[in-house]
Amino acid sequence: MRAQLLGARALAILAMAVAIGSGAWWLVGTTGSPMIGIGFIALGVVLSGTLYWFIQLMYMIGAPR
Repeated sequence: MRAQLLGARALAILAMAVAIGSGAWWLVGTTGSPMIGIGFIALGVVLSGTLYWFIQLMYMIGAPR
């Protein structure tokens, strides 16, 4: 169970880094619409928040009674 939570946490960090990094790159490095960059950053925040709450729920379910 702990290994699964560690893997989920690692994937959450990776997904957040990719989404926020992509958004920052889009805002700084391109001449496209800034809404796309803001969307990537928002996606990274939503994904990390969702995975944080999922991990907290899994800890509550797996906690000894």
